[in-house]
Amino acid sequence: MIIDGLRRRSFVVRYLTLLGGETFSKLCVMGTFAYLARVLGPHQFGMIELALSITVFFVLGAESGVGSYGARIIEAAAASASWRRSIGTVPAWPAMPRTVAL
Repeated sequence: MIIDGLRRRSFVVRYLTLLGGETFSKLCVMGTFAYLARVLGPHQFGMIELALSITVFFVLGAESGVGSYGARIIEAAAASASWRRSIGTVPAWPAMPRTVAL
């Protein structure tokens, strides 16, 4: 019973710590944006917002499951012996930057 209580308490402590950190982070961002809006003016702040919106547009692609898709591809390829051999050889590595750029 003591172990169950410790697990429950540690979960609550971890949850509250994460909640507090996220809340603090959001408040800092809100305060920073309000400060920048007042200091920079409409034109300069609009340029910052434009840059952030373009960045978020590209980040959406990365956060929409590309990581889990890549993990599944690697897991499926790990089962084949040809994949393991290609990692160990030198000619497989120069091709990687070209495939990432595509």
